[in-house]
Amino acid sequence: MIHIRKALPQDKAEDFIKKGLLRKGRDDLVMVVLEDECIIGCGSMEIEGTLGILNSIYVSEQNRNRGIGYGLLRSLLFWAQKKGAEWVEAPLEEKCCGFLVKSGFMKVDDNPQVLRINIEEAFSTCCCSGDKG
Repeated sequence: MIHIRKALPQDKAEDFIKKGLLRKGRDDLVMVVLEDECIIGCGSMEIEGTLGILNSIYVSEQNRNRGIGYGLLRSLLFWAQKKGAEWVEAPLEEKCCGFLVKSGFMKVDDNPQVLRINIEEAFSTCCCSGDKG
C-alpha cells in the first residue's frame, strides 16, 4: 500500500531530496511516499508568505508512471496551501519540466526560467483534482 505523509526525522529523506533537487533552499515542507514502509519518493519546498518554492521532487525509477508523482505533488500543494501559500514556483528544469507542465505549472511572463501554479486553480482543474479517469 502506498502512503504519502509529512516526513519524520527518522525517515532520513535527505538522499531522496538530493536526487530530486531542482534548487537549493530551505526545506520547510518535506513529504515522503512510502510503500511497505520504504521511501519510494520525496518532495520538498520552502514557504515564503504566500509563495511556495518547490526545491525537489523525486520518485524512484522503478515506481514512475504509476501516478505517484502526481499524488506527491498534490500533497505538497495541499500542505503548502495549509501553511498560507497561494502560488508555487519551480525552476524551469529539464528533468521535470514536462511533468510540472502536465500538472498545470506554466511559464512566468516576467521570468521565463520559472514555472508557477496557482494552488486554488490547481485543485479546481483536472490535473490535480483527481479526475484523471
